[in-house]
Amino acid sequence: MSIFRISYWVIALALALFVGLTSFSITNRSSSPGAAYALGLPSAAAAGTNVAAASFARRQSENPKVRPNRTERRLALRAFQVEPLYPVALSLLIAAQPETEGRRRQSLLDLASKLSRRNSYVSIEQLKSAALSDDNPGFFLWLSRLVLTDNDLRPTYIRAMADGTARPGAAKALAPVLGPKPAWAEDYWEAVVQRRSSLVNAAELRITLANAPWNQTKVTRTDRTLSVGLATIGEFETARRLSAELTGRSRAAKTGNLVQNSDFSRTPLLPPFDWQLATTGSLGGSIDPGAKILSVSAIGGARGSAARQLVRLLPGSYRLDWSLVSDMPLPAEALSARIECAEVGVKSIPIEAIPMVAGKQTRTVEIPDGACSWYWLSLFVTLADDAQGIDAYFRAVSLAPAKGDGDIVEDARTPS
Repeated sequence: MSIFRISYWVIALALALFVGLTSFSITNRSSSPGAAYALGLPSAAAAGTNVAAASFARRQSENPKVRPNRTERRLALRAFQVEPLYPVALSLLIAAQPETEGRRRQSLLDLASKLSRRNSYVSIEQLKSAALSDDNPGFFLWLSRLVLTDNDLRPTYIRAMADGTARPGAAKALAPVLGPKPAWAEDYWEAVVQRRSSLVNAAELRITLANAPWNQTKVTRTDRTLSVGLATIGEFETARRLSAELTGRSRAAKTGNLVQNSDFSRTPLLPPFDWQLATTGSLGGSIDPGAKILSVSAIGGARGSAARQLVRLLPGSYRLDWSLVSDMPLPAEALSARIECAEVGVKSIPIEAIPMVAGKQTRTVEIPDGACSWYWLSLFVTLADDAQGIDAYFRAVSLAPAKGDGDIVEDARTPS
């Protein structure tokens, strides 16, 4: 078996073995199994197994490769004979099985799984077995059970699940696990959106959950983090599909406007296919849906995008329209519209920035031929260090094919 198939998160989970084995000795029937066993109480067989499990756990913590010794096996077998349905006894007998007894060992694991879903050792062994056999549904099923039954190691299991999301087929396997929205679902999403290698599969999973039978369509904070993360790694089409599923879809307006929320009538839903607003100490953008205004505030020396969103553009002529007011006259070129290729490593002809002045304005911009398809449309602020600050208010910003270029309009995705 190749090293590649021995997933690294399974190796990490092996560190949980000590805790899993220790849980053998924690039962409701006796708070002191050693004493019960020594006194020969009615629960002596079970108590003896608990003593054996604790002994084995200590030795395993020092050498993970050891197996139950003769005394531990004898105690487990005695308990199994007295009470065949006692999970701890069966778990120790499974631990005593050599790895070469694969089929027999797996049969015992399946039997133990039916007896108890809270046995950490059995769950971990089932998890490892599923991972090594590339059984994605089984892998995530057992991992989800461990999350529910082992509070101490829950963060470890959730991180393993987030890492495991990068596996091929993970989205399909995880859908029935995350579909019912378990109590730990939010922790999972918090973890997975921080893992670059898992982002694409996480988006596929999120798209699946947005549809029947789960219908989880409410946009969350982690959805926004996921969407921005996809754009950051250049997965623009995946981010677009995610946005379409979570915010609804329709044809572009008759004007062909490609800008989402161009009238600022709502707070941004899912950037970057909606406005991504700056929030720095020197520069900020905010939307007031009631007033239908995008406010841009900046102090002297500020430089950067106050608001931007991702658009897909084909070569041709476009019409940029905006409506802008300000408290005081704006310094020359303090505000500009910038259209820049968002695809890293793609050679493209730079597009000249368009100065934005107050009033209702229209300008024409040419998108050149080239390999770039995805662009950032940014409302950019540039202020000299000694300049006064600005407070400007946009009432509308739109970008549409110029008259005569209607054939370059594609389906647009807008909130329903």
